[in-house]
Amino acid sequence: MGAIKTIGKTALCLSVAIAVLFSLVGCSKTYRADYLKKYSEYLDYALGKNNWILVDSSQEKVEFADFIYYYTWWSVEYVDSQGDRRSLDFNNYTGATPDDIHFSNAVIRAAAEISRDRIEAEITPLYGTIGTKPSLVVTVSSYPLFSEQNTDLSNGNPVISPKDGLSLYDYNTAWVFEGHRFYLEVTGSFEDEELYARAISTLYSEVKDFVKTDLDVFIDLTLLKKGTGMVIDSRQIAYLNGKMLSILPGEGQKAKFWFEELLRGMYFPKEN
Repeated sequence: MGAIKTIGKTALCLSVAIAVLFSLVGCSKTYRADYLKKYSEYLDYALGKNNWILVDSSQEKVEFADFIYYYTWWSVEYVDSQGDRRSLDFNNYTGATPDDIHFSNAVIRAAAEISRDRIEAEITPLYGTIGTKPSLVVTVSSYPLFSEQNTDLSNGNPVISPKDGLSLYDYNTAWVFEGHRFYLEVTGSFEDEELYARAISTLYSEVKDFVKTDLDVFIDLTLLKKGTGMVIDSRQIAYLNGKMLSILPGEGQKAKFWFEELLRGMYFPKEN
């Protein structure tokens, strides 16, 4: 009987010691998947074989309370078919997300950035500057339920297929807008009334003509009194799948929130 008590006390002491040890040193997890090797075939396909190089790699960590996650971050560079030098950054910090979906999300974000850069380079020069900055600011935004739609997109790895996946080398600017993956947001501030009126009437058609597809767009325009910054007029305009919405309640962020909720209801309806 005494032996049993001794064993019980020993086990209890050991448990307490382990608990104290973990409280002092915390817990950790290391993500070890080597994405550079795992997705090398896709990188050759998407960026061009012998057309990309690893320019940076580092070991990173994220801390949550007493838990530490260690992961690897990579950055590769390539030159696309238009002669522009671009980068693709990705990491293996997946959380509970499968590797293929996590990596494809990084590719999709890179695609969205290319679309933004090209639209901005094409459209902003048409509308001049306000002070030293362009009058227009272009953003490619994901929808409210981005993770769910990417899960669907990555089923069977269509985005990162090394045979017929998404090519970043020969990238089609319209890709992120097809299938309503993302919407375009354009914010404009003007002191020139003619440019302001032009943006209201023709900005969407100019973007559409360049991208060559119908897309979802939220446009927020402001006319300022020259030299004072005082708001004279403002307009929020939205297009859904190429069609202008006749009613857009609220202003600024309220209008944008309403627009995103409309998108959420249309593309990601709740199941009954």
